[in-house]
Amino acid sequence: MRASLAGPSNKEMQLTERGLRAGAPAADGRCRPAIFTESRSAADLRCSPCLGRGSVRRRALGIIVAVLAGGTALAGGDRAITSLGIGPVRVGMTPAQASKARGEPLVPAAGMAGSDTCELMHFATNPTLLFMVEAGHVVRVETADASYHTSSGVAVGDTEEHALQRYRGGVETAVHHYNEKGHYLTVRSKDKRSAVVLETDGTRVVYIRAGRVPAAEYVERCL
Repeated sequence: MRASLAGPSNKEMQLTERGLRAGAPAADGRCRPAIFTESRSAADLRCSPCLGRGSVRRRALGIIVAVLAGGTALAGGDRAITSLGIGPVRVGMTPAQASKARGEPLVPAAGMAGSDTCELMHFATNPTLLFMVEAGHVVRVETADASYHTSSGVAVGDTEEHALQRYRGGVETAVHHYNEKGHYLTVRSKDKRSAVVLETDGTRVVYIRAGRVPAAEYVERCL
């Protein structure tokens, strides 16, 4: 019995271009600050008078290159996990619908235990982002990859304190089943039909899973 408990978007490119312009020296020779705060997909860039004039341009151009290089991983223009899905892939879709929405096939995850009614799948180019499929429909998305984050800005590697602050009291806390120091931080939707669950080791977030209840709360995945 299971225990319950594409390429860069226009906005990202505009942010990057704006950061590049902001990083250029002003007429007085001083460097204007360029800080990215609207997207975790673009790195945080800060301009300092200690940097050479070409340094900011090189760093900003490096961001553009990195974002372009990650085109496949960023398909859908979103790396934010919610209880409803991620990017164009929504909870409730069939694997065929998810594949069409994403533009690449959803395939079974090798080495992951499944059953006749439940299996774990991932997109061919993104093996670190898993989708639980039950009775032919996506019911949960999960990852230990720190490059993804919740819609409230919590990622694997963030402190438990940071996660609690981001959700501001809307968290149910339970003791982890396999780590007495760890916790399950559960944030439920208003209708209680879906949830985001953050697994921690007592200090930092180590895993994120989200989707329909009760699937989002399965500790053992597919059995």
